[in-house]
Amino acid sequence: MAEGAIFDFEWPVRHDYFTVYTANAALLGRLPDGALRALIVRTYTAARGTLDSIAFNGEMIARVEALQTVPGPMDADRQALIDAHRANLVLYAQGIKQSDAELGTLFETLLPRLKEAAVG
Repeated sequence: MAEGAIFDFEWPVRHDYFTVYTANAALLGRLPDGALRALIVRTYTAARGTLDSIAFNGEMIARVEALQTVPGPMDADRQALIDAHRANLVLYAQGIKQSDAELGTLFETLLPRLKEAAVG
């Protein structure tokens, strides 16, 4: 995504993609490695937050589209509101990009630890 661009993508994240985690979260306490437990929770939390952010981004895009399609001529107030929403979308896109980078780092750290724990 280019710097200063919006994340112009609507993905209706409405499903629980973490049913296995949710169903087994209580079992995390059985893991003897406390650092691994914490890493699993941090990674889950980051993934959930990223998906929630993407869903909210879609809601913000829908608001801009609704403002742009109001019948009648575009007046200065409505254009200013659209511009303000788009500026917020640019800032929000930067946050999504940062969240994605953090999530990638967490996954890169977690996956080898999970493989090690499964073999050990």
